[in-house]
Amino acid sequence: MARQQQTQPAELAAWFLYDPTRQPEKPKPTEIEEQDAKLVYYYPAHRPLDEKRNQASLVEGLVGFTRSFSGDGDCMEVMRTQQYTVCVLEAEPDIFLVLAVKNATSSLASDPQATKYAEDPSTAHDEALRGLLKQSHRLFWLFHGSVRKFLGNHGVIKLADLLDDFVPAFLATVEVPRSHRFETLEGFHFGPVDRQTHLSILSLLFGLRRRFATIRFSALLFKGFVLASRFPSGDMRVLYGYVVLNNGAVVPDKLGRRPFGRIPTVATLRAGSSSSAFARANFLKPEEDGFVIGPPNTDRDREGGGGGGSDGEEEEEGGHLGGRFSDAGASDLSGSLSPSSSPGQRSRRPPRLPHESGGGAFTPLVHLLDGSTGYLAVLKYRDFLLLTLHESGDEGSGPSAMGAERLRELRKFAVGCRGGLAELLPTVEEQFTKIVGQPDAFRFVYHNGANGAIRVANKAIPGRSRGNSGGWREAAAAAGVGGGSSAGRSQSSQGGSSSGVQGRSLQTALTAEEARIAGRMHSLMDSSAQTGHPEREILQISVKTGASGGNWVCGRRSLEREFQLFSDSQSLNFSQMEEERLRFTGQCFSNIFTS
Repeated sequence: MARQQQTQPAELAAWFLYDPTRQPEKPKPTEIEEQDAKLVYYYPAHRPLDEKRNQASLVEGLVGFTRSFSGDGDCMEVMRTQQYTVCVLEAEPDIFLVLAVKNATSSLASDPQATKYAEDPSTAHDEALRGLLKQSHRLFWLFHGSVRKFLGNHGVIKLADLLDDFVPAFLATVEVPRSHRFETLEGFHFGPVDRQTHLSILSLLFGLRRRFATIRFSALLFKGFVLASRFPSGDMRVLYGYVVLNNGAVVPDKLGRRPFGRIPTVATLRAGSSSSAFARANFLKPEEDGFVIGPPNTDRDREGGGGGGSDGEEEEEGGHLGGRFSDAGASDLSGSLSPSSSPGQRSRRPPRLPHESGGGAFTPLVHLLDGSTGYLAVLKYRDFLLLTLHESGDEGSGPSAMGAERLRELRKFAVGCRGGLAELLPTVEEQFTKIVGQPDAFRFVYHNGANGAIRVANKAIPGRSRGNSGGWREAAAAAGVGGGSSAGRSQSSQGGSSSGVQGRSLQTALTAEEARIAGRMHSLMDSSAQTGHPEREILQISVKTGASGGNWVCGRRSLEREFQLFSDSQSLNFSQMEEERLRFTGQCFSNIFTS
């Protein structure tokens, strides 16, 4: 009789931040007090204090030891033990982020105590873990700026309180133990439109800038794909990943889905607040248009469709945050009380936000990579997402010049002006569907490191339909590229029929084994390119999954462009896979990759 084996998958063990330069304020501190001063934050907080100290001290010691042998100051990045995988990132000078994952285990059902630690093919690759640490730091920077600067301005207690809100919210949005390399790529899925349409979109963005002088940068997305962007490339990568990418899949309504969609609060907009604006957004029904980030829809906005400008009846006191949430259990600012309310009574009007021109707009202050700041607004109209960044004053200290009423004017103009979103919709829909709706003949992942372009084939793993990926990702992929487009909106309200294009999900394009091999393949080609002459080299690696009867994975890199091609047939030999690769590059990348 065969003995049953039980497997416990890898799981998150800890996320912590330490600063080796911090010292206790009291004179003549003890060794334990010195260790405690260096450990700024630890998640989960309920772990024993001795365990926290030991882990931080071990990592600090290994970082210092490995750095002493590095001529360029590099330190340990990943440490694997029998029980744990520990990843370290020096996000800023002397600001270290650490992620610890407990390795997968297996045991016999008859003897659960006899546990063996073994590599799980679905366990995250080293580079994927570092990618998650980089992602957590970049998202923290986006909403709160430099960790070092925040620490200097507000102190360690405020920082720890803020991280207590930010870190659990961030970790809830990623599958840490099972992430792979391509889920942490920072880049864009570009939307295909013709030259004339692209020029019309750019004209609209320039027109918005002329009409609303507070706009610094803007970008337009369609079904989560970038049509045009005036943001700096590095900042757009961070914003794009935050607004529509989820674990490698394009999910345009991601901010309205759990675990995102946290209720906006006044506290998140205050400098030095212990609440983060991360993962907070206004609630919109799938068929509803309005600001995902910005002023919430009022009854007038809903009745007026795409309007909501300065015409018509004035809103009481210039608007308010919250409006009416249609979601059961969600209320304005979680039922905040006004000064005149009794403790047991909910306020009819939540506190106004600290912006001028009427307040009422949830426009969080975001920090760009060059250190400047601005107020972010994201408008949804049908399948469009319009991202705008507005002036913030000196280093973000001044109030936003874009209050709720002014943003509603922007919405009305962007939708209804000549060449606006309403006029562009049928043209963009037709051109987009014509290209993106075509089924791919190959399963592949493509990434261009120069311009950030990402391309994931819409062909699913043999025997698996698109969108059947499980859990949160299944819901994300099943929504389709357009999110709201397949969620109950009629054809007449869309201005045309839905394309029915499915979400580009890496879970449905790659098996766990293929993802693991592709991630390691990328790391090898990346390191080879860095040590050689990447401007003259084309690197290629082919690997067969499994001991026998597996599929082929072929990776190829030229300059900063890279693809991984995955075979569907288990009967191919190496020569036949090479023929497949030549056919693929000839059909898709003949002007990029040479044979």
